[in-house]
Amino acid sequence: VPTTDYPNVGAELHPVYVESGAVQVANGDAMMRVTSIITDSEAGDNGLRLKFQSRDTPDDTAVTRGPFALTSDGYTDVRFTGRQMQLRIESPFDTDWRLGELRAEAVPGGVR
Repeated sequence: VPTTDYPNVGAELHPVYVESGAVQVANGDAMMRVTSIITDSEAGDNGLRLKFQSRDTPDDTAVTRGPFALTSDGYTDVRFTGRQMQLRIESPFDTDWRLGELRAEAVPGGVR
């Protein structure tokens, strides 16, 4: 991408991203503890990163966790707790990438 046409490409001011809706376990009755994300991706060095927003209630202010750079072995360590989570996948610069199935290691963390 020519920086004359897109001057902010190199500055990461406008990353390309995709964002999920809110995800919850047990119809939102239980908190979840997320400890790792397993990814299937092709993005080169630092081509993709993950951010999460977690909430304890739908009206609560979201807490952002990350960005987490994807590791070459497919296991990305994360640590957060919440009743709901929302995932954002970002590419900090213009590059070709592919993202397959994601898996989260999440366990119910109790009812509040």
